Amino acid sequence: MPTLILKNESTFLGGNGGALKCENHFIVDTNKIGEVANLRVVVTLKNSEGVSGQYTLAFAPFGMNTMNETLHGQEYSSFRSATLVPQKTKDFCHTGDVTFQIDSATARINGQDKELLTTGIIKPYVKNAG
Repeated sequence: MPTLILKNESTFLGGNGGALKCENHFIVDTNKIGEVANLRVVVTLKNSEGVSGQYTLAFAPFGMNTMNETLHGQEYSSFRSATLVPQKTKDFCHTGDVTFQIDSATARINGQDKELLTTGIIKPYVKNAG
């Protein structure tokens, strides 16, 4: 089985005609070739003021060897997928101020449905780990 690492990569400020304060940019990476599809991760975001919120992240399939090209010929990593979490308040708009925990995670890996948190397949990114 692969190992998946989830990271709160950055925050895009504004957008959608002023309706959004920001969007949290989450990235998940895998360490092995193999189809990872229907990845759903429930996370709780928390800021330094103690405000928390729970969100479900949905990722496009990844992990297949596509020679690092999309269907449109753009270069990208076959071992990575990303998603944005729109925020209507400023509570989670400063990435350095926001932590997250993974509450649950499921995916279809190489054709098999897996519960990722209890099996240890998914882990949060930890700075300076290793």
